[in-house]
Amino acid sequence: MDTNKTNAPEFDLEDERIVLTLEDGSEKAFNYEDSFIFKDKKYLCLSPAEEMEEISEGELLIYELKDDDETGMLCPIEDETLLEEIYKEYCKRFDEEEDCMCECDCEDEDCECGCCDNEECESED
Repeated sequence: MDTNKTNAPEFDLEDERIVLTLEDGSEKAFNYEDSFIFKDKKYLCLSPAEEMEEISEGELLIYELKDDDETGMLCPIEDETLLEEIYKEYCKRFDEEEDCMCECDCEDEDCECGCCDNEECESED
């Protein structure tokens, strides 16, 4: 996949599938995995929704999401150390989500499920 900037579409981050238009005009479908702020920047994590020649199966793509007044831009992360830190944060977030055994999202500060304290899950395995 081209590592140049990719135009960020207007999409609801709750959508499971996102179609991106690349610089060459081609469109590719991706699965939305996560988005979060890390070190004061917003990152978007995607995985291919279909087999792609230039991307290995199961590969996670991480982009910095730069917002301006009119559109967003997905920019590749060229600093390998930073990319590794962001990937570790993604894994940490994924593991925390998997650790919670309750039936709700627990993202609501007023959650009354009794399972989580909204900072760290207290569930027993």
